[in-house]
Amino acid sequence: APNTTKPTTTTTTTTTTTTTITTTEPSSLGETADGESSFGKSNRRKRKKNKRFKKKNEKKRRQRQGRQRPPDISLEFSKAKTPWLCSLKTKGFRGRHRCGVTLLSGPPEKTILVSAAHCNEVCRDEDTGNLVEICCCRRPEDPGACVGATSYCGRNPRLYPARPQDFQIVCGEFTIEEIPEGFSPENEVVLDVSKIINHPRYQNVNPLEGYDISVYHVSNPEVLAAGMELLKIFPVCLPRNTDADYSSILGRLTGWKDPEPTFRSAATTLDDYVFENLIPKQFAFIPSACADPEYMQSNTFYPQGTVCARDLSVKSCITFGNSGSPLVREFFDPILGLSRFAFVGPLTMSKGCDRTSVTRIFQNRYQSIVPRFDFKAENPAVFTDARCYLDFIAESYDMLPPEGWVRPDSCTNGGFGDREDKDQDVCMTNRGTRCNFTPDWPDCRLQAFEGYAYNIFLCIDTDGVVANCANNCRGVDPNSIVIGGAAVGFATAAAGAALIAPALGFGALGAAGAGAVMINGNCPPGQCRPTGSGVCCTLRFRRGRLFC
Repeated sequence: APNTTKPTTTTTTTTTTTTTITTTEPSSLGETADGESSFGKSNRRKRKKNKRFKKKNEKKRRQRQGRQRPPDISLEFSKAKTPWLCSLKTKGFRGRHRCGVTLLSGPPEKTILVSAAHCNEVCRDEDTGNLVEICCCRRPEDPGACVGATSYCGRNPRLYPARPQDFQIVCGEFTIEEIPEGFSPENEVVLDVSKIINHPRYQNVNPLEGYDISVYHVSNPEVLAAGMELLKIFPVCLPRNTDADYSSILGRLTGWKDPEPTFRSAATTLDDYVFENLIPKQFAFIPSACADPEYMQSNTFYPQGTVCARDLSVKSCITFGNSGSPLVREFFDPILGLSRFAFVGPLTMSKGCDRTSVTRIFQNRYQSIVPRFDFKAENPAVFTDARCYLDFIAESYDMLPPEGWVRPDSCTNGGFGDREDKDQDVCMTNRGTRCNFTPDWPDCRLQAFEGYAYNIFLCIDTDGVVANCANNCRGVDPNSIVIGGAAVGFATAAAGAALIAPALGFGALGAAGAGAVMINGNCPPGQCRPTGSGVCCTLRFRRGRLFC
């Protein structure tokens, strides 16, 4: 800095405090009337001032530390709340989170794990068999398609059913950061998937038709025992028969999201990024009708065998990575004299974050403008009603449904809404305007790019403003929540089966008190058996759908 008699400021930053010291260079070393050097007197005043300043800073630092929640306390608190939540990941230490999985039973009983069938669909390079990003299997004209735009798609990407060796299930996890186990206080248990069973009536790449439920067999269930003994991992209870069996109308949804790539993130600190992307979020949901918000003036279709719920605050939104995560509700167990939680069902879909607002900010790191989303939704979250599929779950493990189980009428009511109310040219936006489709923006666009997508559909409205689309607008596709690929359907027998007892799921608060194509399993990957045929044929991908 230039030598000047003007005050100069020096700022020193550490990880805990920020101290600002102001120094003034004297113009001379003259004496005061009492004979004391003005320089010495000035220094004494500054020492007193700095001492007071340091004390004040130390007090603020302690206050800040007192407000911070230690990571291990946060971890234990969250795990005690959802010890039945597991993560479906691709293989390996750096395996990527795909979906939530719910533990319904564990050692010494059979290990029962449930998620959404659409989670078991992958994009694979047909030549090498390697997994590639789902954007590689999108149609070239679709938003976020990356064939030809990236070197990572391989030569011949196709949609396939996931193979057991593609996945692992991790239970006892809190953060999905890549943290060595020696550094993490989590009680992680890694389960090796040996078999994936989707509901036999689930239609590939089409959860809108329902039956979006799957179960997993694992080859090493004994590793769960230690975590269950510590009550860090334990099952949730089976669904209650009626709403009257629950002690609260509120449901709880907990799950991880697909982490946003750092080059698109608007987070300004590492802590902000971790909080927003790598630790589970928990929301209170209230049951609602499976219907579009009133402002949309639409009546789109919702599948049978589902239940819907909304966040009344409209301050949350279902996004990619949440799929398969469990909705649970609290009930009181008079025998044990405590509150427990019962499984309502896995998350199957959401038709978009329809109340989301976007602020665009300049991100210095890549010298670019990135969007900052304030995610909100009035759209309901749609969950597969587990009560409708207890027989499927039981049969998949050579067991019988719980004694006294009766399938609710809602499981076979044909669904809700109008199947034909979709792809409308005249439709509403969240601004109360209408979409104005033009050659430059001919339909609602999913916000997506290579390797990542936001559950947001946007159009240009009649005011020339970018707005959220109603559910019946042209281009809005709730099946876009699919991670990719073809579904595997299995038929299993229940002869000589054991009984799934309602008590298998512990579900307590914890120690703290707290159409397409049905692929026959006998055909090799990439092939299918047409109805009435005894031969396996090649599975083809045409216009975004699979054909046998």
